[in-house]
Amino acid sequence: MKVLDMNHQMSNAEVLHFVKKKRQQHDQEDSEARAQGATPAPRPENFLNALEKHERHLTSDAYPYVKNPSAYEGKNQDASQAKFGDAHMEKVQAPLFESYKEKIRQKLLTVKEAQDKLGADQDKKELTETELLMIHNHAPTCVEMLQPMIEEVDDRFTAEELEAIVECIKEVYRVDELKAVREESDDVQDDKIAKIE
Repeated sequence: MKVLDMNHQMSNAEVLHFVKKKRQQHDQEDSEARAQGATPAPRPENFLNALEKHERHLTSDAYPYVKNPSAYEGKNQDASQAKFGDAHMEKVQAPLFESYKEKIRQKLLTVKEAQDKLGADQDKKELTETELLMIHNHAPTCVEMLQPMIEEVDDRFTAEELEAIVECIKEVYRVDELKAVREESDDVQDDKIAKIE
């Protein structure tokens, strides 16, 4: 579904929110028309079918925002995207900077050479808007799921960097699921301790 009045690419969570708001608007308009004794205005059938189809598809458990509302609902979505950017910077970009500092210390590169190479490497490892949107929409939980979302992945990232990105994704976009797993693990530990005592 293409939403024409938006000025940016919408995530799946935003499209779902739009569809739900549109259906609420229709319900309210229909209620108001009935309250005034009028027949609700007809709407194009293909538009209604599109809303229903998109809502059904986007509420599938296959999408991370269904099980992780604290990462995707309302203003949390923007905060999560910023948090992912910070985590990516910390776990992928910062170690790169440190590796070039070490090469300068070891006199393997001059400062100018290191700056030039670091700039090129940082540009290469920067995720594009489309890649960030796919990661946001699907929050892959393993490298194999992440790889198809990144162009020229093998030329841009090491295996360790891809693992670091997946960890960032889990920490940011799968936060509710991780919390549930931790709580379940704590409960199991408590049960084991109680049995021992």
